[in-house]
Order: sequence, then structure tokens, then C-alpha cells
Amino acid sequence: YTALSYAWGDPNSTKKIIMNGVEVSVGANLEAALRTLRKRPEFVNGLKLWANALCINQTDLDEKENAVSRMLSVYQIASSVTIWLGPGNTESATTVSTIQDFLAGRSDDWESASTEEYRTELFRLYFATQILPAIIDLMDRAYWKRLWVMQEIS
Repeated sequence: YTALSYAWGDPNSTKKIIMNGVEVSVGANLEAALRTLRKRPEFVNGLKLWANALCINQTDLDEKENAVSRMLSVYQIASSVTIWLGPGNTESATTVSTIQDFLAGRSDDWESASTEEYRTELFRLYFATQILPAIIDLMDRAYWKRLWVMQEIS
């Protein structure tokens, strides 16, 4: 299974999903994650997903308490951990694209740069105007403000 690491979001914002033939109410952020992830090939091919809101009975205080003590092992024994930063928007699509382009070295200006000094200056400019704002956009998500992030992704 893969464990889902996500921010619950606004507890008053809920959506209905069908799980094992039963209608279940979940947070809007989890619903958005499930809607997006179900299209990925690994999930279409049967990979199981563990999400705390679905796999822990949220109305049973004893179960919730016991689950907290097991949480580290749930994430450690998962075959992978999927991080959901939240629904995408125009800015996040641009952010991811910008970072991917930079990491792939696909900048047209970079390819045409003739000297090392010019490339260095181009890198500084590109980093300051494109990469840094993109990273700030990703790091400013509610996900990173959660207490459990390090336990889930380490």
C-alpha cells in the first residue's frame, strides 16, 4: 500500500465519496486527493491507499488514540508515501513546470549562453525570478504547517 500524507483542511468543508459501496463523508482536501490519485496508473492497477481519515474510525476515541501510537509504523512499512499538497491551480502548474524545466536544463537561454560568466548570471536571474517564487509557492501550502509531516515523510 501507499500511505497518503495530506492536510485535512477545513473540517466544515466535506464531500461525499463512495467507499466499498457505502457513501462516506470526507474532508474536501482528501476528496480532491482521491479524485486526482484514482486516475494514476498505479492506483488503476490496484495499488491500495492508506488515508487516516478512511482507515481510522474517527468517531471512536480509543481507536484514534491507539492509531496515533502506530502512525509512525504505518508510514514506515508502506511501500511508498504519496504527498498531497492540495488541489492544483494555474500557479502551481506553472510552478511545477518551471522547476521541471530548470532541472531538465531546458532553458533556451541556457543552451544559447556562450560563456560561463553569462551562464552564471543567467542562472542567478532565472533563480530569482522563476525558481525561488515557485519554491516559495510550494512551501507556503497548508501541508507544511502540519505537526505530523516529518513523521509521515521521513
